Amino acid sequence: MKSFQFLLVILYINIIVVLVYCGLDCEYCVCCAGRCLPDQHYICDDFGCKTGFWNQYCTNRCSQGCAAGLCDRKTGQCSSCHPGRWGELCDRRCKTACPTSCNQLDGVCITCRPGTWGKDCLINCNIGCSSQCQRYDGHCSPCKDKTWGHSCQDQCPVGCKDSCFQNTGYCTECIDGYWGNTCQKQCQAMCKDTCNQYNGYCSECKYGYWGDSCDQQCGQGCASISCARENGYCLECSVDFWGDKCDQHCGVGCASICEKSNGYCSYCKSGYWGQTCDLLCGQNCLSNSCHKVDGCLACATGYWGNHCEQHCPAKCYGACDKTSGNCLECDAGLWGKECKNMCSKGCSSSVCNISDGGCSECAVGYWGNKCDQKCSTRCKSSICNKLNGQCSACNEGYWGIWCDGKCPDGCKQQCSKTNGFCLNCSVGQWGDRCEKHCPVNCISTCTQTSGSCLECKKGNWGGTCDTPCGQGCQSIQCEKSNGYCSPCKEGYWGDKCESRCRQNCKTCISYLDCTECKNGYFGKICASTCIENCQTCTSVNECTKCRDEYWGTQCRKCNAYCNDTCDTQSGYCTCKNGYFSAHSRESECYKCPLKCQTNSCNSNSGNCQNGCKVGYWGMKCNNTCSSNCNMTCSQDEGQCFKCETETVYGPFCDQACSQKCLLNKCEQENGICIHGCIDGFIGEFCDTETGRIPSFKYLMSHFSSMHTCFESWYWSRSFKRDIRRYL
Repeated sequence: MKSFQFLLVILYINIIVVLVYCGLDCEYCVCCAGRCLPDQHYICDDFGCKTGFWNQYCTNRCSQGCAAGLCDRKTGQCSSCHPGRWGELCDRRCKTACPTSCNQLDGVCITCRPGTWGKDCLINCNIGCSSQCQRYDGHCSPCKDKTWGHSCQDQCPVGCKDSCFQNTGYCTECIDGYWGNTCQKQCQAMCKDTCNQYNGYCSECKYGYWGDSCDQQCGQGCASISCARENGYCLECSVDFWGDKCDQHCGVGCASICEKSNGYCSYCKSGYWGQTCDLLCGQNCLSNSCHKVDGCLACATGYWGNHCEQHCPAKCYGACDKTSGNCLECDAGLWGKECKNMCSKGCSSSVCNISDGGCSECAVGYWGNKCDQKCSTRCKSSICNKLNGQCSACNEGYWGIWCDGKCPDGCKQQCSKTNGFCLNCSVGQWGDRCEKHCPVNCISTCTQTSGSCLECKKGNWGGTCDTPCGQGCQSIQCEKSNGYCSPCKEGYWGDKCESRCRQNCKTCISYLDCTECKNGYFGKICASTCIENCQTCTSVNECTKCRDEYWGTQCRKCNAYCNDTCDTQSGYCTCKNGYFSAHSRESECYKCPLKCQTNSCNSNSGNCQNGCKVGYWGMKCNNTCSSNCNMTCSQDEGQCFKCETETVYGPFCDQACSQKCLLNKCEQENGICIHGCIDGFIGEFCDTETGRIPSFKYLMSHFSSMHTCFESWYWSRSFKRDIRRYL
């Protein structure tokens, strides 16, 4: 008995050893990143150690200063340090002057705080630095305004506007009124605002002065007393002055300013002429106005010549030509250069051409160049051509160029002026002279040239409408030109609808080719009979139209459960309540599935619309809910609304709760243990061991699940040896 107890103690100790070196899963050591090697004194393999440990057994912890807890497995030296530390083991602190971190090997600051420099960042930058100075020599770039030098230690000269060059101290720009490298010299008094910083020349002169130093005055004729700074030339002259420096006066007759370059006036005052407007106009110039170059623009009435010094002829009506003295217009009834000749009495308004006496227009009833010949009395309104006397148009009933011919009696009102042919005939007449009668079947009238009817009376056709239309024409009317009619009455065919179709043809295109049969017949000549209940067909087996409540090419009866009639092509119909149809089965109406709630379903698909009866699921409620469901499940996927017991979980209640859950009970949605875990485990799913050594009782209760570890490793070594020793 004592030997057996001792044997159990040995077994217990061996199990503890296995747990320490292999873990409960018999594969990994505690701090190895990979596997431990029992046959090499339990050192970790080449995968190394878990984060934070080092040496071949992975039992030493890395220094706390190592960043991310990483160090060399062989030496323990940190891969990198936490901010503020340095050294192989990151166990030394950086100097306080370092803003963030220092070099891991020598502790030198990586960067300095703003405003400091030097190896240990203990020297302050010069106050003139605008930003951080150089780390190793304190050099500033750039300097603040008004300072210069290597470290920005010197003040800029007082004449500098804002700043100076850092290397020389020369001003980058002077304040207004000063010039020179250090801006110590004053600009000339007549400079406007500023002068050139390097030679003192004025940038711009005050009004009235010119020259590099603005020490010379502009000419008195310059507009706004302003001139070019380089040579004193006026940009623009004042009124009455001209020349480069505006020192010469414009001509006395200038109406405005004159040309700055030559003194020429743009235009002259009234009474003056010439380029410089210094000549007086002649006394007979109209309105005392003359051209700047040619003299008088126009003469006063009764005068002519360049300077309007000669009188016009006495018979001129008003003025004469300024150059020749010829009358421009005569008094009424006169013509000629000096208006001494009388116009013809046939001239309209007694006005004739001033050069030859020809009338521009004749009075009514006259013709000829001087309108001295009379028109024919048969000319319409006594109007004839001015050149040859031919009538423009004739009085009604006459024709010819002199309107001396009489129109034929059959003409409707007028005839052609050139040949006497009637322009239009009276109703019922035709021919060039309208001497012939139209055919009797014409509607109202016929063509004047051939006597053909323009339109036939109903039932007739042809040029003279003397041919009857075919008896099969549906509208009794046919084409006037060929007798064709369309459409034909039922039972007739042909271009003129004069031929009859076969007895059973409704319409045809020839005696041997029917296009439509009468109801109940089919075939090219409609000699074959359709099947029963068929109105129209193309063959015995191909009905194209059935009687009501029949469908298809064979005229089948519509389904008895159709809510109304059915589709004539497919037989498909809307089924009565409690039935549905399937397109693939044509016209059938099927009873809704038995497990549908309220026995109703979709009329097209048969899917249950109001859910399933208890214990069933699926679109047609043809699936049984899981036996683990508490009676009901979802219709679309069959997921349990509630599990039958608390020892299972999942959408279909088909997953067992963890054996480590107390009472084996867990939540249905996620498998989380409801009442906690059995001894030795923690976590929502009780899948984490507490880390303490389990009791002997627990180990023995789980001994069977550990036999693989014993058999694969330990059983083959010390365990078998100890068993043999104590048996």
